[in-house]
Amino acid sequence: MTPKWKKVLIGFSLALGVLIVLTIAGGFVAYRYFIAPLISKTLAMPEGLNRTGVLVGEGFLSKSVYIQDARLGTISDIAFGEFDPSPGPEVAIVGTRGAVFLDDNAKAKSSVMFSVRAGHVNILDVDGDGISEYLLAGCIADRPQRQRYVDLRWNARG
Repeated sequence: MTPKWKKVLIGFSLALGVLIVLTIAGGFVAYRYFIAPLISKTLAMPEGLNRTGVLVGEGFLSKSVYIQDARLGTISDIAFGEFDPSPGPEVAIVGTRGAVFLDDNAKAKSSVMFSVRAGHVNILDVDGDGISEYLLAGCIADRPQRQRYVDLRWNARG
């Protein structure tokens, strides 16, 4: 290589280095003055949440009984949907001893009681066919008592 090409190569290298430094500096300036303020406005705390504290006072919260049925045992799942063959959605409340299906006015449409107490029960409709399936955990029951809308789909022991 001739000394002339060495000087040209050094000049291009320095120019490339300066270009990289200017690009990084320009990116920092753009982020600092344009992008960061926009992000901080977007992620800012909503005005109503700026004050911290605990709200107390009579009448702030109220408690009312929706349904009371000791036959259900300890409530372990509440779901809304189409869980029995009767038309219309219902609120399904499942406990450790049984389940009850309510209409919008908290009137019982149907119910099912389990043969023995379960540890935890979830209700679901796996197939979407209006037949409820129950997922029982920690129980000694073989199956819920048979009703027209209850069907044992699977059983696992271990």
